[in-house]
Amino acid sequence: MRLNNLIDYADTLPGFDQVVGALQQSSSVHLDGLYGTAIAFTLARLFKRLDRPMLFLTYSPDQAQRLWDDLTKFGIAEECVVSLPAMQSLFLQGDITDTRVIGERITALNLLASGSPCIVIAPIEAALQLTVPPGMLTQRNFNLEVDEDIDPFHIADQLVELGYTHVSTVTRPGEFSRRGSILDLFSSIESAPARVEFFGDKIESIRIFDVPLSCRPQITNKPVPVVSHAVGIIKYQYGVFRHEGESGVHIWHEVA
Repeated sequence: MRLNNLIDYADTLPGFDQVVGALQQSSSVHLDGLYGTAIAFTLARLFKRLDRPMLFLTYSPDQAQRLWDDLTKFGIAEECVVSLPAMQSLFLQGDITDTRVIGERITALNLLASGSPCIVIAPIEAALQLTVPPGMLTQRNFNLEVDEDIDPFHIADQLVELGYTHVSTVTRPGEFSRRGSILDLFSSIESAPARVEFFGDKIESIRIFDVPLSCRPQITNKPVPVVSHAVGIIKYQYGVFRHEGESGVHIWHEVA
């Protein structure tokens, strides 16, 4: 059940307009007494009033998921509210790669960096992890589209620069393979890989297929979004807090 209209009643609460005004001026605001769904209720109305990127910091992935569920029930569109997961524990040694987590981080960081109104919910561990600069996430993104003229060799070079790995057979996000006039690409933010077929330097068709390949790829001819897969590279030394820009709002969920 959605409660779209219920959040409008937040405007009648004493002091709510002052909170909105303070946040519009980038002032610090401390709110007490918000528990359970009251947090999502208040955040949903603030989002509607402010219409800007918002980064909500919380203490655990479970709390982040509960907040996501509540926000969507209060009428916030699912494409406007995303979670930012942690790559791995800050206290673990070694490289533990989870391609699903990488895709979710890329989606959340791209949304913040775009400047579009959104709510990104981040456990503090996820927010403290370093990532790539916003410009690398947005300025170098591109789509592969049918009838587009583009050199397949140039695409391969771009994919490598964006952190994709060249393999013989794609099995997970962040991989691509090229065989003659066929480019198989598993975009970081897609749930399935795409087979891009060329005729010379022109994209002739785009097909979606399963991993492992169990049937003939299905023609969709929908554009394939290509975004950076280098979000986990620590050498960039860039903090999440700078992705939402000067217009963004930070909200910290304290545990009583």
